Amino acid sequence: AVLLVAVAGPLQARLSRASAGSAPRGSNSLRVGTAESRSNAKGLTNWRVRVIPPAYSALATRNLDDAGQVAALVGSQVEISGDDGAAPTAIVRSTVDSVAPLALNVKRTEKGWSTRLNMPASPADARFVLGNANRQLLLEPRADSIPVVHLALPVRDSVYREVKGTVALGASAHDDLGLQTVNFELIVTSGEGERFTAKTTVLGAQRLNGDREYKWQAVFSLDSLKLVPGDIIHMRAVARDRHPDAAHEPGASETRTFRVARSGEYDSVAVEPAPPPEVQKSLMSQRMLLIMTEKLAARVKSTSHGTVVGESRKLAGDQVRLRKAIGNLVFSRLEGEDSGEHAHSADDGHEHGVSMEQGKLVISAAGAAAPMTDGAEGDSPIVAINKPLLEAFNAMWDAASALEIAEPKNAIPHMILALAAIERARSAERIYLRGRPSVVIVDLAKVRLVGKDTGQVNARAARDALSPKEAERESRLLAAALLLGRDTNAGRDSLALLRLESLTDAPRLAAALNDAIEVVRRGGDVTAALIRARRAIGGGAKSDSLKSWRGR
Repeated sequence: AVLLVAVAGPLQARLSRASAGSAPRGSNSLRVGTAESRSNAKGLTNWRVRVIPPAYSALATRNLDDAGQVAALVGSQVEISGDDGAAPTAIVRSTVDSVAPLALNVKRTEKGWSTRLNMPASPADARFVLGNANRQLLLEPRADSIPVVHLALPVRDSVYREVKGTVALGASAHDDLGLQTVNFELIVTSGEGERFTAKTTVLGAQRLNGDREYKWQAVFSLDSLKLVPGDIIHMRAVARDRHPDAAHEPGASETRTFRVARSGEYDSVAVEPAPPPEVQKSLMSQRMLLIMTEKLAARVKSTSHGTVVGESRKLAGDQVRLRKAIGNLVFSRLEGEDSGEHAHSADDGHEHGVSMEQGKLVISAAGAAAPMTDGAEGDSPIVAINKPLLEAFNAMWDAASALEIAEPKNAIPHMILALAAIERARSAERIYLRGRPSVVIVDLAKVRLVGKDTGQVNARAARDALSPKEAERESRLLAAALLLGRDTNAGRDSLALLRLESLTDAPRLAAALNDAIEVVRRGGDVTAALIRARRAIGGGAKSDSLKSWRGR
């Protein structure tokens, strides 16, 4: 089987020219052999790799036959052994520049040779050389993740006015290798200004036997902490895994805080609620007067006449005060002035656009012809909106008259009319949007191709050039792609080393290169994977170094 290699854009043209001798005429891809081909150099054709995880992880030992890369927990022992007659030299180079190369001690054995190394904290490349033969072993460390902890109780932050009672704590933790200890941590901070003190308390500490999932609870008393106003309690759950290093970071949950309110904290806030609108207030007062009148009418036969007269006249006085409030509201709306400016009420005998006839308000002829009228037939909008209030005013006058002579039963119908009129006035002040907006219909046949073509297009925005590190990776990717056509193993090793160095800061590139390496090992078409890898370098940014890739 053959392997087609092509990279999009300018790289594709350069590869086609470089592979003209090994690909059919007119082809724009490079044909290479399968990954099973081996170098003619003798030695290092087969080795065995054994991975011994750290004891605390409780993971099983793994045996890998003729592996080219090893992914293992940091601190694992990696043993490499071979059947060659002579022992090779081995050097481990880290992808971190500050880490110096390390020469491995390769020992002779009865069956060949062997060596051992510790899985480093950063990706590294172990290179074995025996005569003209050389092989590499890529070391991919897997860091021990910290436990994941969630604080279930308390659910939210809170403020206490009194430091009394108990608080329940609840949490859950998870770790991929196993938990060793769990506990709750309380930090109490006291003071104000620039002077603060902190005290830490540990609650509910438990030692586990490597459980991967665990839930635990605890309870503490607020009285036992001896809190004072202004103190803050910070609560969180903490879990440690079985990593032996004391400096290994534990897992911690989100933090909940309880604060003790200061003595004058609530006195410093003064809230003055806004009063309800006049119509709303009148609606509530009229409904209350109606209910009280109905109750009085039901007790007329069982109550003395003097008591009925006293309560009825008291309700009449309340009805008169409410009627005057409604009258002042009507006056201010129809006249456009506040009645308080004239120091009189609506029924004081003055000319206000409304006239008093036998104790009731009616719109006078002058009021109907006032500037509020818009010239159309009938009343103006302002007069129409306030007519229900006029009806309520007049119905209240009839109700008050009946209550004054101790006839609450006869006052009820007038009070009901007043309540209904106030309801109508309340609804009339609302805004209702009726109907739906018209649908805009566009005649496509009429507007098609009627626009003007200027013949100009927007210039493509210039993209940032590749950084020096990305440009270097781009060149190495091109070199590895060209090398695949001449030596499959060498090209594959170049891709593997580039992937190793990209694991930390370029995970997208590392993932695309891993796909390309797997395709090379199977002997498939690596074109798509190389294209993804090329686009993953700097997001496909434009660079001057790419000009030489353009075809002629």
